[in-house]
Amino acid sequence: MNAPVYDLHARRSARERDARSVLESIADGVAQIDAQLHSLAFCVIREEKIAAIERNLALLRGLCSELRAHVTPTS
Repeated sequence: MNAPVYDLHARRSARERDARSVLESIADGVAQIDAQLHSLAFCVIREEKIAAIERNLALLRGLCSELRAHVTPTS
């Protein structure tokens, strides 16, 4: 028996996103990483900046895995 979900955040996180919204998230993430990389030319490179880029790359990897769920497997 399923209880109704009244928490909007929980409902949104439980809902599977369509391929288009995943692609838009990937595009946003790529743009953010691009901006981070370009900003390195104008500042001192620090460990925190590299760690932030690594976190964004890990998030992009997760989005690519999420996108894979929308692809029909080929043999």
